[in-house]
Amino acid sequence: MLFICCLLSVIFISNAPLRGDYLQTMFIVVAMDGNNQPLPIIFFFVKNIVDSCTWFLMRLKEALRYAKEVSFITNMEDVINYFPR
Repeated sequence: MLFICCLLSVIFISNAPLRGDYLQTMFIVVAMDGNNQPLPIIFFFVKNIVDSCTWFLMRLKEALRYAKEVSFITNMEDVINYFPR
């Protein structure tokens, strides 16, 4: 709980395609701490963007269920549209 209490209520989610032998996508989730410094929460690699993002967002929703209000900033509008509300 202390971890959630120390973060500002904005979480940034981004993705970057990887090239070469690893044809996957890397997701990065970052929050801002109380000093406005970036705090990496998690990064992970996926092959199927839509299914993996949905699974991850469901887990994130469970983890943040005790948080007050949380806003998300992302550039993945086409993936987020599939996320169940």
